[in-house]
Amino acid sequence: MEAEEANLLQAMTDAEKKAALRFCDTCDDDEGYDVPRPMMKRLETLGLVIDKKFGRFEQTKLLLDVRDSIETVVHNYCFTQGEERDCS
Repeated sequence: MEAEEANLLQAMTDAEKKAALRFCDTCDDDEGYDVPRPMMKRLETLGLVIDKKFGRFEQTKLLLDVRDSIETVVHNYCFTQGEERDCS
C-alpha cells in the first residue's frame, strides 16, 4: 500500500469506511445506492467518489485502489470487536 493510501485510511472514520464499502457493493450489484447524500459528499471530499449530478455518483480510481484495504480494515475491526458491533 502506498503512503497516500495509508494516510487516507488513517484519516477516514469507521463510518466513512463502511459507507465507501456500501457504495462499492451497490455499484457491483448495479442497484440504487442507499448511502445518505451527506456521506456521499464526504466521500467526494476524500476523493473516493465523483458527483455526476442529478443524484448520481461514480467511484474514483482511488476508491477502487483502496477498496481491498478498506475491506481488510473493516473486517479486522469487526472481528476484534465481536458480533455486537454494527459491521454490515
